[in-house]
Amino acid sequence: MTNTTTITTTIALPSYVVRDVKGAVDQKQTLEKFSKDLSQYCAASETETVVLAEKVNETFDKYKGAKLNMPALVSLTLQALGVTPENYKIMTEKVQDFVRANAGERGTAPFNIAKGKGGGVSRWIDIVLSEKEVAAMKVAAEAAAKASAAKPLELSSAPAADASEDESSEGDDSDDDSSDDSDQPSA
Repeated sequence: MTNTTTITTTIALPSYVVRDVKGAVDQKQTLEKFSKDLSQYCAASETETVVLAEKVNETFDKYKGAKLNMPALVSLTLQALGVTPENYKIMTEKVQDFVRANAGERGTAPFNIAKGKGGGVSRWIDIVLSEKEVAAMKVAAEAAAKASAAKPLELSSAPAADASEDESSEGDDSDDDSSDDSDQPSA
């Protein structure tokens, strides 16, 4: 990515303001001018994210199954991106932000970040599970499936029956209380 587009997020509002012949702000023209630039910004940002994803994954493809510390991953990805000294700092931050934003638990994110001894950044699809881990995941999945299948039946039938019993018994209690109050002498 030798021709990187620098994306500026600072907005200089006076540069967008379009005025009519009387000097008043023409909101419609101003919004149209801003809308064009916003569309270009979104397209460049999306393209940049796609390119970052490709290059980070290319790095992991070269080092299949490896846990790379963040500085090594960033350095290798920046080399693949072909960054220049002019955009080195900002691209370093963007690669780090991309990896951190896309790290999480297996099945929810493409990357894993582990701290401490034996830690580093790894790609989930490259991490081979042991037989014990696979068995544990199957048991957990089966338990979750059973629990989710059983819960809707309990929730849909039990509260409705309890609510109707509570309402009828509350009505009976209030009637009994009022009749009890009338039977008792007042002080």
